[in-house]
Amino acid sequence: MKLYPTSSRDRRAVWIGVGNLILVVWLSRIADDFLGYVLVGLNGFWAVLQFVSAYVLQDRPEESAGAEYAEMIDRLDSIGETLRNLSGFLERERLPADEGERTVRRLQLERAALEPVVQTQRETVQAIRSAHATTQRSYAWKERLVGIGLGIIASLVAGIILYVLGVGR
Repeated sequence: MKLYPTSSRDRRAVWIGVGNLILVVWLSRIADDFLGYVLVGLNGFWAVLQFVSAYVLQDRPEESAGAEYAEMIDRLDSIGETLRNLSGFLERERLPADEGERTVRRLQLERAALEPVVQTQRETVQAIRSAHATTQRSYAWKERLVGIGLGIIASLVAGIILYVLGVGR
C-alpha cells in the first residue's frame, strides 16, 4: 500500500475524502443545531468511507508498465543469450577460417619458392624442344636424300636385272 495511490479512482477517493474533512471542520465550527451536527457526522462518515475505499479497498496497481518492463527484461535476456550463442558460433567458425588462411599463406609461400624452379624447368623444356626440332629438321633432309638415293639405286638395279634377262631387247 502506497501513501498516494497509483490508480486514478483511488486518487479521486483520497481528494474527495480530504474535501469532506475540510467540510467537516468548517461545518463543525458553524453547526449549532441538530441538523448541523447530522451534516458534520454524515460528511465525516463519507470522508472515512472515501479513505477506506482509497487505502483498504485499493485497486490493484496497473501492472501494464511493470509487465512491459518484465517483458522487455525477458526480451533483453533472450537477446543476450542469442548474442552469447552467436559469439560461440563465431568463435567455433573462426578456427577453421584461421586454419584456411594459414593454409593459403603456406601455399603462397610454397608457390613463391617453387616458381623459380618451375621457370627454370620451363626454360629447360623449351631448350630441349628447340634442340629436338632442329635435330628433326636435319634428319628429315637426310631421310629425303637417302630415299632419293635408294630410289635411284633401285632403278639402276632393276634396269640391270632387266638387261641381263633380256627383257627389253
